[in-house]
Amino acid sequence: MNILSGKKTEGEINGQLQFLSEGVPPEKLLPGVIAYIYNYSPLLGMLTIKETLYFAAKNRLHNSISDHEVDSRIVTLISELELHRFTNSYVDSLTLLQKKLVILGIELISGPKFLFGDNPLEGLDECNAYEYMSILRKVIFSFFLFQKKKTFKKPFKVIRAKYSQIN
Repeated sequence: MNILSGKKTEGEINGQLQFLSEGVPPEKLLPGVIAYIYNYSPLLGMLTIKETLYFAAKNRLHNSISDHEVDSRIVTLISELELHRFTNSYVDSLTLLQKKLVILGIELISGPKFLFGDNPLEGLDECNAYEYMSILRKVIFSFFLFQKKKTFKKPFKVIRAKYSQIN
């Protein structure tokens, strides 16, 4: 997963990645194409949620994206993650669920095409795990896939119908 998400920065990587039986060149695996939600990622506690997402956006998005577009993405993402009441709260003051949602937001800010998770529910009780999954489901349908709506218009309806049946 570290290789796929572009997070492996040390050592040598050998082999070939194949997707639908075709080789994928390494340049197609730039950060932002594949997001990987770690079980837990360290966050800077002295930053607010908005500052954390802004920092992530500035580091993950191409520099041709305007500040207005960056701000728009952050506001939309904060709303979709149901963190709007805590926008200016410091990360250190957040609950574990809220921190995990911020970590999700960091990964989604660049609009990746693929999303993987390394047990993102670990440490959450049953109620918080259910809330996380409910928010994740909403985000996938309204934020994550919305950016690719034209490409996935018909399959989107099928995916949504199938995913909505999962309890």
